[in-house]
Amino acid sequence: TTFIFAANKITPRDCFKTVLNASHEANLLAAANRQVNVATAHNVALHQRLKTNNPAAYAKLKEIWRSPLIAPDPILWRINLEDEVKAKLYYAIIGMGRIGSPEQIKKDREILANGGWGPYNPSSNLQLLPFREMEANKAIQQTQGDTTMTAAEKAAKIATLEAEIVSIRQLAAALPNK
Repeated sequence: TTFIFAANKITPRDCFKTVLNASHEANLLAAANRQVNVATAHNVALHQRLKTNNPAAYAKLKEIWRSPLIAPDPILWRINLEDEVKAKLYYAIIGMGRIGSPEQIKKDREILANGGWGPYNPSSNLQLLPFREMEANKAIQQTQGDTTMTAAEKAAKIATLEAEIVSIRQLAAALPNK
C-alpha cells in the first residue's frame, strides 16, 4: 500500500474490483490457485518457503515487483538501556555464529540455519525508516477518512505528514541501511 499505491496517491480499491486482506501465506496460495490475480507476501523467506514446501504452487507464481527493503524481525532495545547491557547484548547477538570455537560456531550456525537465518548483521534505527513511512501513510489514510475534521484541518495534517514522508525518504537516500 505504501510503496505502490500511496506513493502514487491512489487506493487499491480504485484499481481493483475486489480487495481482500489475508495472511501473506494465504495471499500467495490464493494467487497460485487463481482465486486472486495479484498478491503480496511480506518477505522473500516466505516466498522461498513456498518454493520448498509447495513447489507446484510456487511454479504458478511470478514475482513482478519488490518493495524497498523492510527489515525482517529487527531486534530492538529501549533507548535508555544502560551502555554496559547494550554492549553485552550486541556482542552476544552479533557474535552468534561468528565468535567462539569452531564447534561453537558450527552449532550456532546450525541453530540459525534451522530458522532460515544466517549470523545476525549489525544495524541501526535506519532499518526502521520504511516502517515510519508506512505509519505516516496510514495516518494520511485515516485523516482522509476522518469525518470529525474540517477540510482545512485535514489538509494541514496531511501536509505535515507528507513533509514527514519527504524527510524520511531523504534520510533513507542519504544513509541507506546497507
